[in-house]
Amino acid sequence: MPQCLKLRVGDCLSLVSSGGHIISGEDVLEVIGPFLGTVLGIDGRVLAPMGFPNRILFLARRPGRAVIEWVDGEPLRNPTMLQGSIQVES
Repeated sequence: MPQCLKLRVGDCLSLVSSGGHIISGEDVLEVIGPFLGTVLGIDGRVLAPMGFPNRILFLARRPGRAVIEWVDGEPLRNPTMLQGSIQVES
């Protein structure tokens, strides 16, 4: 991830991660998730895998700056926390 990622209001940032949160700028970004990806079967049934969440979404709500933190790696195999700065423009 770049030093400061630029988004526009309404953009959604999707990260491969089992979780995360907003350190600062809660009025700028909204956390949506974490989620566990699924697959739609040929017959229309949703095939849900078992396991930990594997994606987290951050929605850009208004212009400003935010700092986020998210989990990199699997929760049970030496996960690390990563931080990133987000600049939201109108």
